[in-house]
Amino acid sequence: MTTAVRVLFVATLAAGLLKLALTPWMDPLALAAAFALAYFVCAAWLRGRATAAPVALAALLFAVELSGLPVYARDSWNDWLVQGLGAVVWMVGLAAAVATGLERRRSRRPAPARS
Repeated sequence: MTTAVRVLFVATLAAGLLKLALTPWMDPLALAAAFALAYFVCAAWLRGRATAAPVALAALLFAVELSGLPVYARDSWNDWLVQGLGAVVWMVGLAAAVATGLERRRSRRPAPARS
């Protein structure tokens, strides 16, 4: 398991735990729970084998979370703290997913011919 896959695995687990911890305060409760479940499934899938599907799913989940971040209300320091922590986890996860995808692509590319 490469470093990028390890970081992606840890970020995916952290995002799932964060989403699960925040689920009781989310408005569409079922949607938040579904996101938490998707993170955990993705993490388990990554742990078993880092194929392209869980990496793409993780990247999509992190991108969706980041795209929704600007519309959340920030009424207290607690909101700022939780959303800041979430933003860090999601950015690290997205960067790790991109790095994992690039590693996979480079590993499949044939070595250049030497003259």
